Amino acid sequence: MDAILQYDPRKEETFYQVLGCNPLSTVEQINTEYKIKALKYHPDKNPDDMIAAQEFSKIQRARDILVNEEKRKEYDMWLSSGLHIPYEEWSRLKDSVKTSMHWSMKVKTDPMIEDTTKDVEEDDAKYGNNQASSFAEWKRQPQSDIINKFRNYDI
Repeated sequence: MDAILQYDPRKEETFYQVLGCNPLSTVEQINTEYKIKALKYHPDKNPDDMIAAQEFSKIQRARDILVNEEKRKEYDMWLSSGLHIPYEEWSRLKDSVKTSMHWSMKVKTDPMIEDTTKDVEEDDAKYGNNQASSFAEWKRQPQSDIINKFRNYDI
């Protein structure tokens, strides 16, 4: 419990940072980065160097998790949750707890509904906005920022 309460995520490197890659890296890229780091920190090349041995075990753990598809998915879920809990503690939780934490995930950056205000302004300029015509016309009002935020789940 103390590990959870005293955890500071800024002090710990992510497994992606340990290997020098990013979340969009393929398994092949991760293995390549691992091989480069493993040659540098391998205990056979650095006998009696405890720091190199710790670094080697860290990159091994990072590779083991990021190469395994299920473990990587779980790790990415933990990263995106933004919770202040160590990964080791989080991975020990039962699956029911993890699935109930969907509310803590970061929101997608792409809006779900496209912004159509430009289309409305272009249509008005192209066809003219003549309200004096004898025909009943439908006119779309440009969307407000509040409506856009509501539709994109920002509110």
